[in-house]
Amino acid sequence: MPIKSEDFIYYVLICILLIVAVLLWPVVLRSSWDWFLVPLGMKRIGYLHALGIHLTLKFFTWGYGEDSPKKEKSTAAEIFQHQLGRLMALILVTGFLYVIHLYAF
Repeated sequence: MPIKSEDFIYYVLICILLIVAVLLWPVVLRSSWDWFLVPLGMKRIGYLHALGIHLTLKFFTWGYGEDSPKKEKSTAAEIFQHQLGRLMALILVTGFLYVIHLYAF
């Protein structure tokens, strides 16, 4: 069954969102580390260290949780909406952590 052009666009957008999320997670982790652990005496970490920590944690927790859409009935649009929601949640969590950082130290 050939892929519809509308589905193809969603699949391209899903790939772009996944790449952005993979590149954004270490920034969030590094910022959180700087905001909360550096004042406690821990050394700062760089982007690659944060990426390594993120990938290690992702490897050990792979498959836990049921937050992904059902695989047998998911359309490209549903997968796109799910990934976009996860990216928005990441941005909101980062903002929330930044506000906590402003008032905690």
